Amino acid sequence: MAKPKLQDVTGWEKVWQTENVLVVESENFSDFYKVEIKGQPKKYFYGESAWSAVQRYVVDKTGDMSAWGIFI
Repeated sequence: MAKPKLQDVTGWEKVWQTENVLVVESENFSDFYKVEIKGQPKKYFYGESAWSAVQRYVVDKTGDMSAWGIFI
């Protein structure tokens, strides 16, 4: 399945948040995530392995090892 279009997303549900990072999931498309890191452009992830890509991205960009527990 193709990545959903942003205009088709009806809303976002917060998954994880710190002072510098916000991870949200689309309310109407499972496995579609948006990551906002202070000072970085927004990044979107989609697919069955998106959850692990989100964790890896946050750890790589911030060095915050607690991000390995975002989906626990």
